[in-house]
Amino acid sequence: MNLQSITTWAEKVLAVLGGPRLVDYSSCSVNRLNEKFGWLREDRAEIDLWSSWLALTDSTLDIVRRYGYSSSTVKNVEKALTEKSNTPETELLKTELVEIVKAESSNRSEGKRTPGSTEILESSFGKLKEIEGDQSRSGFTSSILIWAALFGATTTKR
Repeated sequence: MNLQSITTWAEKVLAVLGGPRLVDYSSCSVNRLNEKFGWLREDRAEIDLWSSWLALTDSTLDIVRRYGYSSSTVKNVEKALTEKSNTPETELLKTELVEIVKAESSNRSEGKRTPGSTEILESSFGKLKEIEGDQSRSGFTSSILIWAALFGATTTKR
């Protein structure tokens, strides 16, 4: 869950090590930086690889989160991943990500879409709590129809 923050940190440290003018040396010297963080240079290739894998995964998750699963989701993911780096290591992950999205989208008929995350549901509960305000002492039961109305237009038709 925290891989992104670790790779971002490592990339920033490597940038400082590669360009020592980026640091105010009043509290630290170049030698001290190299002594403490120079080992990261040995792992630069792995850091770059993990960063590229994270970028591929983040792109896929963003598309699925925004548009859900549908027949067009696979095309959108394939297009987005094509624009990312092409190495043997990343190609394998690209293939796996597309296959996962294909499998999840395969049961959707043309023009139909299902949510790809719970963000909408979670947001609706937050909105319901906001609407309820001080009335929440009685629980959700009395306001459950408000929650249903958050998802679209309501009509009197059955």
